[in-house]
Amino acid sequence: MNPEQFADELAREGFEPTVTVTREAGGMLGDHTHPFEAKALILSGDIRIATAALERVYQTGDVFHLAAEDPHSEFYGMLGVQYLVGRKTPAAACAHHTAAAWRLRSAARRRQRSSETPARWTPG
Repeated sequence: MNPEQFADELAREGFEPTVTVTREAGGMLGDHTHPFEAKALILSGDIRIATAALERVYQTGDVFHLAAEDPHSEFYGMLGVQYLVGRKTPAAACAHHTAAAWRLRSAARRRQRSSETPARWTPG
């Protein structure tokens, strides 16, 4: 898959526009999390990603996918690594749920207002 196809795929899946990340040779980033889901295409070099469930080396042409808040460590190969990554925040991942929740909250507010000031009908 080429970078353009990958970016198009991510856009269809609701990811934000891609960015290119470059990491130095032999570097590492210890245990950490991200507040977003990440999906990346390795453009050059390699990266080893270790999670609680899996440790794997990703090389040129491979795709890695990490869930939001998934603890992991990153280790960059002897030539470093460059990858194209898309990010999706939980809100973007669940936009339809967010809209539904807004509608439910609005309906609840309307019900609350109507119960606070009940309409009273008195016969004339």
